[in-house]
Formats: sequence, structure tokens, C-alpha cells
Amino acid sequence: MNTKILLMLVIAVLFYSCNDEVLKTAETSTHVFEVIEPITDGIYPYSLFAKTRSTTIPNWEKWEKVRLSSGVIGQDSVAVPWANTIVSSNIPAQVRHDIKAENGWMLLKYTVNGNWGSNNNYMFFYNKYTGVLKVFYYLSNGAAQSNYGIWHLHIDVPQRLFAFTGEIADPINGIYQTQDLYCTNITSTDAKGFVQGWNCFQVELAYDPQFTNGELTVNPVSRTSSDIKLTGSFGSSSKGTIVTTTSSNPTSGPIKGLAKAAGDEALSFLKKEAQDKKFATKVLNAAGDIVKGGVSAIVKGGINQLFSSFIGRFNKEQALNYDLQFTTNGTAEISGTINTEVTGGLVPANLNLSKSALGITLGVWNLSEQPTIYFMTTAKLLSWGEYKPTIFHLWKMQGDQLQGTNYKYDYIMNPDIIDYLSSYNCNLKCYSTNPLPEEVENYPHGSLAEGFKFSITSGKGNLIYENYYEITNFYDKFQIEKPKQIGPEPVTVPRILFIPNAKHVSLYGSVGIHYNTLIKATTTLYVNNSVNDTIVLTKTFAPKLEWNPQDFKFNKELYGDISYTVTNY
Repeated sequence: MNTKILLMLVIAVLFYSCNDEVLKTAETSTHVFEVIEPITDGIYPYSLFAKTRSTTIPNWEKWEKVRLSSGVIGQDSVAVPWANTIVSSNIPAQVRHDIKAENGWMLLKYTVNGNWGSNNNYMFFYNKYTGVLKVFYYLSNGAAQSNYGIWHLHIDVPQRLFAFTGEIADPINGIYQTQDLYCTNITSTDAKGFVQGWNCFQVELAYDPQFTNGELTVNPVSRTSSDIKLTGSFGSSSKGTIVTTTSSNPTSGPIKGLAKAAGDEALSFLKKEAQDKKFATKVLNAAGDIVKGGVSAIVKGGINQLFSSFIGRFNKEQALNYDLQFTTNGTAEISGTINTEVTGGLVPANLNLSKSALGITLGVWNLSEQPTIYFMTTAKLLSWGEYKPTIFHLWKMQGDQLQGTNYKYDYIMNPDIIDYLSSYNCNLKCYSTNPLPEEVENYPHGSLAEGFKFSITSGKGNLIYENYYEITNFYDKFQIEKPKQIGPEPVTVPRILFIPNAKHVSLYGSVGIHYNTLIKATTTLYVNNSVNDTIVLTKTFAPKLEWNPQDFKFNKELYGDISYTVTNY
């Protein structure tokens, strides 16, 4: 019996010694990992299992090299993407180096420094303040034979983590539950193919309070004989861009999607647009010197609201320490032949998305529902006379408020990150673009923008960049038919009209508001860290247009008995 016990102890010591050896970094690094997990598909440092073993989170910022999966220590060690030494990679430098824990980054899972199979060399990073999932993958068996490397992301259950991947953001109780997303490699060159060395992609995740458990599958797809076409002002180059699409069948024909610019290339583009005075004078004056101010100046000038999606992080202490990603205006198309089979030594990966595995609920924020713009229900008499048309006018502008309107929106924050913030807020502004994104047609427009016969107004404002307009008012005028005199009593014209009672003289239907408005919702986080990071997250939503319900009830009782007919003005 004693012999058996001794033998078991020896085996246990050998087992843990081997695992400790597996989890050591290359010989140039002094850090030793202590996370010991069951053999699954990789190491999850923040998982509940790891915490119960009194382990520590690895200090990845100090890593200089990592051992490739199933490699030999010393012989198969490679420099990490953020190393100061020469790194085998086409990833933009700012994207490679932006992995600091102080700025919100977490290493959710890794398969390097272990025995997880040949070419299974993944590191999954996640930023808890921006919601960005950044994945590094090392290809050691030579570059795959493809012009474009495309990552197919699939979540095995319906959810809304991918709600921010379209041109229009989908709210928590929206219309989509996207399970598949395709995105390209992010590189500092025009080529997007998988290369020998480090490859990378990143995607922004939305907060979904209803999501609790699921698995993300990352499948590399090689595409040959491809080229990329970008429209809009960013179309001159695809450097530093990530093309994403949620197409249900991207393997058939061209892939049409959105281009997201990231890192130094994104910042350089915005600086050049400012230097070339592409932005309105109002924007440039507010921003100041973008070359010196960087992301802070971009946000100050409101440039973050001129794109369908924007992520920015900055602080006053370190101008070069920043995050930047935005969806470029225009479209992206990848043409060519696609091969859906994994080739060139590429290996797929899985990521358990549960909080018990990751130590955090993914995503930062979202709106619960489509935002609603409420409109007041009355118009005031502007001019009339015996030989003049009878004109009424709508809501004028007062300061920074759109007179005659207000907003309704339900803003939801991920409670897991609130303790890390000193404060946070969400602000909404109205913009217009022509044409509106195609996705807008999939959303309800509200009773004021659907089924009416005659439009009495629309959002109005000034052109500030490309085809973007900042809506400053919904002011307009309309003419009514003069009341006919019946009997000896003189004709009287009311001073105030209840707009929902209006009918058009020839179209015989109700009046409404032309739908040309988008809502830009900007969430600002003030991080309670040593450098006081500011995070700015802007998304574009399709609003609903409705009468203000309280105003409707009140004014219907006062003016609802007056009927009138609107004519063209």
C-alpha cells in the first residue's frame, strides 16, 4: 500500500512539473505562468477555475517571446507582436503595441506556451472599455496561398454581441440576432492575405444583457485572385483597414461590406482630411490642431460623429497612447474566388464566451430600443390676410435644442465595468446623409414617417463633411385653405392648429415628416486609472418619429375640434 501511495505522489509531481514547464515563456523572459487548467482548448487566465487555484493573471506586457504550440522550448520561440525587437508581421504598429492592461486590455485566452496542436497559436485580447476583441494568430508553416485572409466568426447561439458590426447599430431589442461575421486581416500594407508570422483581426462587441453562455468559433478562410475596392474618400488605400460583412453567403460572388480604419493609418487619414479642409469650418475651428491634438482634437471637433461607427481612447498625459477605429464612409467590396476550406496550415479556434470562463461579461453598452424623436403637435399662425395666403410655421431653433422635439432612449451599460469608471454618459445628436444607409429600410420609421400623404417638414442643417449634414432644426412653413365664410359672421383664422388634424387638399391623406434623420449616440467613459483615459464610442441608430404623447393629449383637447386642409407652399 505504501508503495502504491508513493508511486501516485511521484506521478502527481511529474504531471505538475510538466505542466509548469509547458507554461513557461521563452528563455528570454523571466515570467513563469502558474495557471493550471484541465486540458481543454487553451488557457483561460480569468476563468473561475483558475481563480479557485489561487493563480495570478499573466503579465503579458513583460513577455518578449512565446513558444509556439507543440513547439520545443528555445527552438520554437518567437517574439510577441508588441515586442520592441523585429517582429515578423504586417500588423500596424499601433495595433500591435496597444495591449496594455492599464488601458483596459485583458488576455482572455491563449494557446501559445502549451501543447494544443500544431499551428494552434492564438492570443485572444479584449478591451473592457471599448468592447474590442483583438485576436493574434501566428502562422508558422509558411504563408497560405491566398491574396486575402478572411476570418469567419460564428457564435453558436442567437445573441446581439455583433449588434455594432453593421452601418446601423442594432439595439438590444432590435431586429437582428447575427451569428456570423466575416472580417479580413488588418495589415499595414494593401495585401490582406495570411502571412508567415503574426496575423490579426479585431471586432467590436456590443453589450447584450440577455446573453449568458455561448461559444465563438474562429475559422480562417483563404481567398484567391481577390482585390478590394473601397469607395468614399478613404478608397485610395486599404492599408490599416478591416473589411467586415454579415452576409449570409459570402462564399458566392463578391463580398460586400464595410471598411473599418484602425491605428496609425486611421489617424493619418483624419489628419490629412483636416489639413485639406475637407471638414466644415465649424468643425475645424472646434477641433483645433488635429496633428498635435490627435484623437482628443478629433472628438473635440465632433468628427467622431461623422462616421457610422467610431472608437477613440485618449489621455492628456500621453498623446501617442491611443485607440482609434472608425467605419469609413462608403462601401467595400472583395471580388474573386473563395476557398472555404482551411489551407496552408491554418487552424481554427474556439472561445468560450461565458463570464465564468472569461471573468467578464462582454460588450460595453447599447440602447435597449430604437431611439424615438418626439415632435410637438401644434403650428402657429405666421401670416394671413384677405389677399394673402394663410401660412403657419413649425418649430424654430432655440440654442442647442431642436425646438418642438425631444428624445426617448433607454441607455444600458455593462455593470461589470462601472466600478472602473469615475463617470460616464450618453448623448444623442441628429444627423442626415443622402442617401441613407440601406439598412435603415429594415427598421420601423414611426407613425409620422410611415403612411402619410404629404410631408410638412424634414430635418434641416448644414453640410459638415462629405454627404453628412448636422440637423439644426425641423423648421418649416405650410399653407392652409382659407376657411369659407358661412353666413354673416366674419371668417376667423385660428392662431394655433393641431397638426394631426391636417389633411392634404388633393392627396386626401394625413401629413407627416420626411424621414432623413439618423441618431448619433455617443457614450463617453472616464476611466479611473493612472492616466485618466477618456473613451469615446459613437454609434448610428435609425430613429422612430412620433408625436409627443403628452403634448398630443393636451393639445387635442384644446385645438382638436378644428379641421383644416393643407396646400402646397
